[in-house]
Amino acid sequence: MIHPLRIAHRGASTQAPENTLAALEMAIQEGVDLLEIDVRASADGEVVVIHDPTLDRTTDRTGLVAELTYDEILKADAGSWFSRKFAKEAIPTLAEVLELARHRAVVLIEIKADHMAEKVLQQIQAVDAQDGVVIQSFEAETVRRVNLIDPTTPTALLMGEFPKAPSRL
Repeated sequence: MIHPLRIAHRGASTQAPENTLAALEMAIQEGVDLLEIDVRASADGEVVVIHDPTLDRTTDRTGLVAELTYDEILKADAGSWFSRKFAKEAIPTLAEVLELARHRAVVLIEIKADHMAEKVLQQIQAVDAQDGVVIQSFEAETVRRVNLIDPTTPTALLMGEFPKAPSRL
């Protein structure tokens, strides 16, 4: 019998602020198999771990991630909205998450924008984390691009609707 894999959606997001190092570490401590995260690019090209296109819902700041520099994003408190216990929790970079998870959990990286594929792959290679990731997206073109750039990186196509005759990417 195959046991189900335990996937922590945005980390232990019911116990700590989503997509933060605190939430991801808690999930690892609980023994999950995979950490599901979302990535976006800052205005200066840093790959940061955040689900929403803005800082508004999960930090004490506002603004579009894509229009803010990494230094501006780093100043955001991503924990106090959840609990005072997590005050000053920062929005992590992809590299920080990959280092945290190394040899402890596989990281499911959801790419939110097609133009980020190459940058995400570069960061994975820079920290030598190729064996510990799966890249996923709701955009077939993003998955195709990842496969073209690096066919050895596992990918997944997220689907909300199912075509009658699904094709392979």
